[in-house]
Amino acid sequence: LYPRHRFGSGMITDKRRMRLYVTMSQRLTRDSLLHQLLLLDDIDLVGESDTGIDTLNRLTDARPGVLIIEESLVDNDGLTIAENALSLSPSLSILLICETPVNPGRLAIYLESGIKAVISKHQPIQDLIKTLYYIRNGQVYVSSLQTPDAATSSLMDAYHALSGREREVAQLIA
Repeated sequence: LYPRHRFGSGMITDKRRMRLYVTMSQRLTRDSLLHQLLLLDDIDLVGESDTGIDTLNRLTDARPGVLIIEESLVDNDGLTIAENALSLSPSLSILLICETPVNPGRLAIYLESGIKAVISKHQPIQDLIKTLYYIRNGQVYVSSLQTPDAATSSLMDAYHALSGREREVAQLIA
């Protein structure tokens, strides 16, 4: 169905290869995304599903390095599934795709939960691909579309400067 469709065998032969799992509710959207991503030679699709519960049930066997997940799934929200996925696989890098730009309070909650990247569905595929490579290497990526103007970097700086208790209070206020 997909170009050069590869379901990983569980054996990692090249450490630079990206083991990808995709969770998106809408089949057409998921297939379109995978069609574009699997044109890249260094991405192996190790699983896909349309619900968060299916993702959690398959995650341990699939052993992805990167999980793409929608913010709003039919059976649960992306944040809850991401938190559960990270408890199963703490080294997992998660990219959360949002329908609309995320306000700074929600963004802080996502980052605090361990999500490595938050991008909007309104961004071009090239931005998503670039983001996948950032988070695969352990970096955090926040789209400039998520916060107003150039405030992204100052928001990230301010967020990281807060103590754990200050972050908790900021999240409660948001």
